[in-house]
Amino acid sequence: MDAALIDNKSSNAVDTQSKDGYDMPVYGIENGSFYYVHVPAIVFIVTSFTCALIAIICYFRNQDYKSFFTRWTKAERLIVYLSTCDVLFSLSHLMDHLHMVIARDHVRPKQLCSFYGFNLVVFVAAQILIVNVVAFNAFMMMYFHKNMHFGNRDWKLFLWTFVTHFVASIVAANFGQFGPNGTAVLYILTFAKIKQEVRTIEKGLGAQSASRKAPIRAARTMSMFVLALAFQWWAVAVHGVWRMFTESDEDIPKIMYHFTTTFSNTGGILNLVIYMFIRKKKLGSRDATESHYKFSSHAVDKNCKDVAAIAHATTKL
Repeated sequence: MDAALIDNKSSNAVDTQSKDGYDMPVYGIENGSFYYVHVPAIVFIVTSFTCALIAIICYFRNQDYKSFFTRWTKAERLIVYLSTCDVLFSLSHLMDHLHMVIARDHVRPKQLCSFYGFNLVVFVAAQILIVNVVAFNAFMMMYFHKNMHFGNRDWKLFLWTFVTHFVASIVAANFGQFGPNGTAVLYILTFAKIKQEVRTIEKGLGAQSASRKAPIRAARTMSMFVLALAFQWWAVAVHGVWRMFTESDEDIPKIMYHFTTTFSNTGGILNLVIYMFIRKKKLGSRDATESHYKFSSHAVDKNCKDVAAIAHATTKL
């Protein structure tokens, strides 16, 4: 997707209106920045692909895949879904960049270029729609204390992600918006509510306070997905807005093209970071539970011994 953004550049010597894209020069050939754009993009794509694959493998090695829809948490399943989209996105995008680097030209034939573009739109849109659901779920948890149910085997999520997005992609394409748009407001409202609830809990005591921490932890974890998406696509969004207020792409600083090709290919890296965070929290919670159990068992044994000693002393009297 970032290649499509940076390749459709116009030169001062030609008309800025493109017929099919092939009449436009490949970005970077004329000014010598071709490899400076594509090589870093390829490096980040390969890194992102590797990280996303590691996250998927680690999850299925550490947990029973048969209980994926029953015992795995919602956040853990979301990591698998997003990482899978990142793996498929990276494969298509890597082929796109390698094709252009080898040929030093647009992807040809046009059917192959359309195939790459279709895959990019499908998997990027899928991630955006998943994160939209995550943002809305976190918002509902914090403001209405309701946790969304994705249906048996998450069929509702799959329906929204891989069916509805075709319509959403058509609408987004008409407006040139394939970046993180609608989740920002929900994220800000949810984060503000989390801070408010945390302050309230810190002042409270008892079981009620403890029970309110669970949805806050879940909402905070889900908000990480929204923040990761915003981090990944901020350059694309800024580039698009900037282009709306300029007469030519040449007016946009070159550094923005490098930001676009770099940040848009960090999805797998971010998913691995979130996986490590969730994994660390889960192991920490498990250790704390085991420590509490051992302490409780030790206390019970000690009390039993004390009672037995008192009983023995009493019988002697």
